[in-house]
Amino acid sequence: MSEQSPNLFNQVDQQRANYQPATVLVERENGDIATAQISSIYEGSATAYFGGDITGDVGGLDSTLVLSERLTDKYQEHLAEKLGGLALRTPEENAYDVLLTGTDEQLATHTAKQAAKAEEQRSQVDDAERLRRERASADARYNVARQSGASHEEAEASANRAYSR
Repeated sequence: MSEQSPNLFNQVDQQRANYQPATVLVERENGDIATAQISSIYEGSATAYFGGDITGDVGGLDSTLVLSERLTDKYQEHLAEKLGGLALRTPEENAYDVLLTGTDEQLATHTAKQAAKAEEQRSQVDDAERLRRERASADARYNVARQSGASHEEAEASANRAYSR
């Protein structure tokens, strides 16, 4: 897991440091997620402008008030994931968030998925180990048969009988 900067507004601050208006994701009242530009964060909120460049006249632009907590890097990442429909983070980071902030149902689902995954991995290891032992037994049977004077075909038939058990 990568270290998170203690600055909650790192992305916004970087854009401003480059003398650019901060472009962020904002969830509209209808649930759509859109890009918007903010001018400044003040008293726990900022005005977000949609559909244009705020370096010019903002009179004709649609705008909304956005709480500053929705401009944090963490919340912006959440909106990006929601917008993209894909997890942009590693499964470990997503699992960690579920463990910290998930509902009981999400935790139960996560735990069940982890248990199923662990069982599948155990089963695959068991199957691989069983096949390895069968192959070793068949190889040993083949070698014993050959050392006893059996032909290749006879030894192979003996090994195949051991392998098929």
